[in-house]
Formats: sequence, C-alpha cells, structure tokens
Amino acid sequence: MLNFLPTIYGLSDPIPLAVVSGKNHPDGTPVVPPERAYSNSCTIKNGAFGNFGMEGDEFYTAGSEDFRGYVWKVPTVQELVDRRNEISAEDWLAEDSTNVTAFTNGGVDSRFVPVDLSTPHCYLHGHKSIVNSTICHPHLFHVVTCGIEKDIILHSPTPTSPCAPNLERTSTEVRIIDADGRRDRSAYYRALAGIEQLEPEEITAIRMFD
Repeated sequence: MLNFLPTIYGLSDPIPLAVVSGKNHPDGTPVVPPERAYSNSCTIKNGAFGNFGMEGDEFYTAGSEDFRGYVWKVPTVQELVDRRNEISAEDWLAEDSTNVTAFTNGGVDSRFVPVDLSTPHCYLHGHKSIVNSTICHPHLFHVVTCGIEKDIILHSPTPTSPCAPNLERTSTEVRIIDADGRRDRSAYYRALAGIEQLEPEEITAIRMFD
C-alpha cells in the first residue's frame, strides 16, 4: 500500500495486528531528520516473512525508499492481539485522533490501532537507490534484496556460509540525494526530449527515481 507502512494481519482477523516502521534505529535510538527512515511512496514493494530455520522466531523483511532494506522481528500473534489498542467509537470521536490510523468493521464499532513495530532488528545496506523486493532463505541467515539498480545483493551476518563463501563486507553509508536536484531534473528532461544522457545508463535510471 503506497504512502503507508507494511501491515501485518492474522489469518482469521480482518483487522490488522501491526504495522512496521523505521522510527527508531536498530539500537532503539530515534531517527532524527534530516536522516531518512522507512518510506513507501514511489514504487511497489515486495516484502517477505521468514524464520531462517529457527523454530518459534518470525521475521519480516521489506525494502525502503531510504535505499535500505529492513528486517523486523515479529512477536507472536497472541502478543500482537494483546498489545493492539482498542478504542470505542464514542471515545474515538471524543478524542483528538489526528495523525492516528485506526481500522474498524463499521461506523459504530470499535476502532483498533495496530501495534507499531518501530524498531527494526537490522538494516540491509549496499544499494544506491530504492529497494523494491526482499526474500528470506528458508534455512540460512540470508536475505536477498533488489531494486532500481541492476544488482541483486545477498546479505549475511557472517562472511561465509554453505552456499556463499568469501562475502565482502557491505558499507553502511547511505547515498545522499542531491540537495538541489539539478542533475536529477536534467536527466529527466533529457529523457523526455530523447536526448542522449550525460551519465551511464544505471546512474540515469537511479536519478529518475530520486
């Protein structure tokens, strides 16, 4: 869902249990502007659940428009149900609900505010542009991500595994978008006019999404 957060449902519950966000860093400290956090407004994202072969643990992964992938640890369904905030229709109308997103089955029914899993388990670095898709290995601690760029990146907490030896350490630096956007606009207008671009094809494609 564009302009909203990844939303987690139970199999037999029409009301969402949780949303996942990036309001905090993995260490729990808040993300402070101008640093960017999780966002989803430009492209369609494909996230994935996985437990990496660990019984009882569940994770959700998704890409973001801050050029990173995210991994969140998801509590049990019962814990999410217990933590979800239920507000009566009367209280909802009486309170200031500005900037609060709630779900309901009908106009006179209670509103439910899903749990906000605002602290990711970890970031997945290495991309220069929007990350669109993530997928988890069913047994190993691997997540694969891809997006606007031509590269597909395999993420692992260790430098080697049974299927991928000698992995290089990924830089944790995130590319900063040009403040004035001049080069992005130039690439866009040249593309509209059919004029040859001044930069390599992949860089031009990245600028189209900046």
